[in-house]
Amino acid sequence: MKKTDNFTEKLVKALQNQIISGQLKPGDRLPPLREIALVHSVSRSVVNSAISALSAKGYLRINPRHFIIVNDFLKNGSLSVLEDIFHGDNHDLRRKMIKDTLACRLMVEIDALSQAESFSVLDLVTLQDLLSKEKLWFSASGAPAEELAALDLQFHEALIGLSGNMVSSMLYHTFHYLAQPMVSLFYQVPSVIPFVLEKHVQIVDDLVRRDFPSARSRLTDLLRHGEREILPIL
Repeated sequence: MKKTDNFTEKLVKALQNQIISGQLKPGDRLPPLREIALVHSVSRSVVNSAISALSAKGYLRINPRHFIIVNDFLKNGSLSVLEDIFHGDNHDLRRKMIKDTLACRLMVEIDALSQAESFSVLDLVTLQDLLSKEKLWFSASGAPAEELAALDLQFHEALIGLSGNMVSSMLYHTFHYLAQPMVSLFYQVPSVIPFVLEKHVQIVDDLVRRDFPSARSRLTDLLRHGEREILPIL
């Protein structure tokens, strides 16, 4: 990484943290660029690069009259803003973002199962294989929780894939950078593992029998249980 890239990244994080924390509010004007450069001890080119990056993510709006306005990033931000909030210091906003992300995940997965009624038996092979690996993990002693977290993410990805809806699959992948740390933390609590495994077994059995209402009901129970468990940890 070039030295200027490192300076740009640090300035981007500094300014976006001020925006996420509320120090800079929607509608505020940024100080002149030369002042930002002086305060942060960087060059004007670094400031220009940082402003461009923050504008692309939806944090800032560049006015044709050459001043820069802080955007309402919750309305105008890209999905990458979610990761910034997750790693930021605004704990109330972080909690709301996590709840909203989990609610969105529930909506996407339930909708995917609603569209999945035309899948073939062969489409279940991936799910059944993942379930076998989860059972093997459960029977092993001292297996890392990260392995089960990875299998869990693949299981839900395979569920969504049953719909054949490529947008649903892409949307699920968009949340991977948030889901990975949350699921890994979730499985640090040993008591949740038997419940999750039981639900996975039941969901696959429901799908084999094509009992879609039951599969959707169990999936809803599973994801809401996950929300109840993960929010106090985070």
